[in-house]
Amino acid sequence: MTFDIILCYYDNPQTLHNWLARLLHHSDFLQFADQGNIIVTDTGTPRERIPATLEVLRSWQHLKKAIYVRAETQHIRAMFPPDVEVRPGAISYNVAMRISQADLLICSILPHIFLPSYFRTTLAIHEANPRVFLQPFQFRLTSETYHLFYYDRPLEEALLCGIVEPWNGMPDPSVRREHLLAVGGWDEEMVTWGMADIDICTRLTGKIDFGIPAHIWHLNWCGKPREPYVNYGLEFARPYTPQFYSLFCKEYPGSTPYGSTGRNKGQYFTLMQYLNKWGKIMRNENAPPIRYEIHNY
Repeated sequence: MTFDIILCYYDNPQTLHNWLARLLHHSDFLQFADQGNIIVTDTGTPRERIPATLEVLRSWQHLKKAIYVRAETQHIRAMFPPDVEVRPGAISYNVAMRISQADLLICSILPHIFLPSYFRTTLAIHEANPRVFLQPFQFRLTSETYHLFYYDRPLEEALLCGIVEPWNGMPDPSVRREHLLAVGGWDEEMVTWGMADIDICTRLTGKIDFGIPAHIWHLNWCGKPREPYVNYGLEFARPYTPQFYSLFCKEYPGSTPYGSTGRNKGQYFTLMQYLNKWGKIMRNENAPPIRYEIHNY
């Protein structure tokens, strides 16, 4: 089985360097390097800052070459007030989906911390069940020092630098590319924080990102009964073992903190958008395609 690991990225070269260090030295990625590629999918880093990102990728090409693809999102960002945090990750994921030729797409984000058996377990689950949507049980490492001093230290040592606790969210879902193509990919109208991951999970499996049936979650928000979410019918899997789970640390330089005004405003915008589109796929087929550029390293 071939796979692409898709990193959702925006203008943070140092943390990209740290992510690559964890991927290539702490996980078992290199054991499967002949089957997998790295696609860094940029949500619109300003052009004058792109060279710093490309230099990071160039510095790691001796271990594994990467594809850098940047979606042009300036017009989307200009549509929002300056106090709203914009994050058009769905658009960049779709660009990666279209250029990929792999069987499986594994999504990732900059604070993702890889475990030693991550790829062996992920590939085994998908090989055993071609119709699974995989989201490992998520934990969060709360630490202000991890991304500064511990990102390249042994995992058991790094975990001592903060507090590890159960969390929710979808930092690293994986699914076969054919299923994403069958449902039209990620919803590109969701261009701020939150909900794009819940939306794609509900359309594929009928559940949200930590396994609750989507119509029950929607009922709690809307206060009125709804029919079960019409979905593609994949199996939702959220495994957790001591050797395999999802781990991330959000406190990295340049990150948007939880609870920030700009993030909350963006998240509320996409939440209302998702709830209003409940059970439907609504796309503007006349919208101009997003331009993108590709660099290979």
